[in-house]
Amino acid sequence: MIGMKEKTKVTIIIVLVVALSASFFVNYVDPRNQQIHGTYISGDQMSPDAVYLVFEQESPVYGGNFAKYRQFEMMEYGSFAPLEGNIYSLYGASSTWKVIFVDNAVYLIYQTGEVSAFARLSRMPTYINVFPPDFSATVFDAYVEEAEFLDNKQ
Repeated sequence: MIGMKEKTKVTIIIVLVVALSASFFVNYVDPRNQQIHGTYISGDQMSPDAVYLVFEQESPVYGGNFAKYRQFEMMEYGSFAPLEGNIYSLYGASSTWKVIFVDNAVYLIYQTGEVSAFARLSRMPTYINVFPPDFSATVFDAYVEEAEFLDNKQ
């Protein structure tokens, strides 16, 4: 027969296992950690040379809008679309890039082959000392309209 001391020990062990499992789920398996939308930074946040990437996800299937900026300077903005798995294409007004999203970081691959690493700063799209761009007429809108048209045709 199990005594009161043993029951207490078993209860404490079960509570610890449940708490550790919940902590693991929240920190590592949480699906929000696997979504690209949010704000990323390359460089020191206190530096005026820090570059930010913002992803405003409209749809997990079709992608959304992105902006690349420094504080007080909008560098580029446009739309992005998923290619395969955690690889995305960015379509700006003057160029296109590829982005790989891994472990709360994105790696921006320029057409020259150069790669810049960006660490997640926030899960929220955040614009620091710069106005958000007007995304009303980006490539994303045309991309979604075409995809919806093709979906409705079937």
